[in-house]
Amino acid sequence: MNIVIFTHPEFMPSQSMPRYANMLADGMKQRGHEVSIWQPSPLFFNQHFPGTLKKWLGYVDQYIVFPLKTRRRIKRIPQETLFVFADQALGPWVPMVKNRPHLIHCHDFLAQRSALGEFPQNPVSVTGRLYQSFIRRGYRKGKNFISVSYKTRSDLHKFLNTVPSLSEVVYNGLNPRFYKTDPHNARELLSQKLKIDLSGGYILHVWG
Repeated sequence: MNIVIFTHPEFMPSQSMPRYANMLADGMKQRGHEVSIWQPSPLFFNQHFPGTLKKWLGYVDQYIVFPLKTRRRIKRIPQETLFVFADQALGPWVPMVKNRPHLIHCHDFLAQRSALGEFPQNPVSVTGRLYQSFIRRGYRKGKNFISVSYKTRSDLHKFLNTVPSLSEVVYNGLNPRFYKTDPHNARELLSQKLKIDLSGGYILHVWG
């Protein structure tokens, strides 16, 4: 199978989604599929402008330049190609392949919910709310989704206008760099790192 994975550009601050996309690509390649990763290039972002303006120039690269190039590129791709979005925040690109085989990975909807005022302690600016609405209009064009948890899937269904053709829960895999180690050594290392005495043990709360 020919698979194209869309992910966030590497010139943006967060690198978790490019790493996630690479994990998906490596896994599919190991299964014998042909995989390519598509992401915007820093055309305008690389121009010498102040930080705030560079952010908006990055949006130009992502939502104007990249779609223009990608629409032409898609026409040359075999019809049976599967287009995979590594994150629902890439929603603005979904309409380009809404009538082609596609799949959207959903991680969490905290930004979407914050933009709707569900978390007063996390206020969102007017432009932020418009941006989240832009994302939502895009992924609503999708038909097939994978969520990392049942809570994420529940939030997704609240935001969708229609019942999706496919909506499954697939938990995230463990980063292969993690491995089991001696508890005493782990506590000592963490105590040094965090400057907290954890020799008596600790409780790790994973939230998301």
